[in-house]
Amino acid sequence: MAMFENNPRTKISLHLMMVPTITALLGFLIFPTKACAAEQTATFRVFGLFQPDRAADLRELITSKISGVVIKTIDYEKATVVLAFDPEKTLNKAKPEQYLERLDNLVRPASNGTFSLLPDFKIQTGQLQRIEIMVAGLDCKACGFAAYEVVAKMDGVERATVSFREGRLLAWVDPSRVDKAALVKALVQKRVEVKMPSLD
Repeated sequence: MAMFENNPRTKISLHLMMVPTITALLGFLIFPTKACAAEQTATFRVFGLFQPDRAADLRELITSKISGVVIKTIDYEKATVVLAFDPEKTLNKAKPEQYLERLDNLVRPASNGTFSLLPDFKIQTGQLQRIEIMVAGLDCKACGFAAYEVVAKMDGVERATVSFREGRLLAWVDPSRVDKAALVKALVQKRVEVKMPSLD
């Protein structure tokens, strides 16, 4: 042992051998994992957010049934969600243009079709027209969803909400593609009772 301690060349060799170890350790501390660097976030519109308590339903669904996907924020007023995920691990190495399809293929079946992911708004929310329709016979959450589904899936409808307690359906639409008359017609065809405004 004394021989090593008194040999300058041995001391230098030992110091050089420690350099890679120290460098690797510092690299680990500064860049702890590759997983963090791989995490992506994306914003989507959500089909199924038709009343406030559905935000909690969506959070519970993703937390309990879809591993590898985390909700960052839910904006009920805009019916949007920001999701975080690792495309390589969770989405089978999906490219950015595949994120929507792959994530929707996880969310939709897990919710039995009561939630689905859609592209973010096609036009600015300030350009959307708000339409109110009074409806009757919506005495439960499922009935409210049925009326919501009719309207929300129509071309030109960017967002919709339904309150079965108030008997009111609201839709935010692109006025160049759909109007109130078309929404009412679709609801009536699905046997949703629409309250027509009084002429008095």
